[in-house]
Amino acid sequence: MTDAEIRAVQLLGEAWNAVLDCVPDGQSQREACAAIHQVQHLVMAQSAIRANPDLFRSPLPSTLKGDLS
Repeated sequence: MTDAEIRAVQLLGEAWNAVLDCVPDGQSQREACAAIHQVQHLVMAQSAIRANPDLFRSPLPSTLKGDLS
């Protein structure tokens, strides 16, 4: 992982600590935790993508090509 990716994951951990102060216990906390973990996984996946570009960066199927903006 790059320094920026490591820092992003660390900041998301800090965000979780802040969320605990303002989100009530129970389902809301579980949902917040899942959301933060999802973003952490997205950041961490970048190193896997760089290590295996042929596996993770395949061309888009023709049905998805076009203006993606």
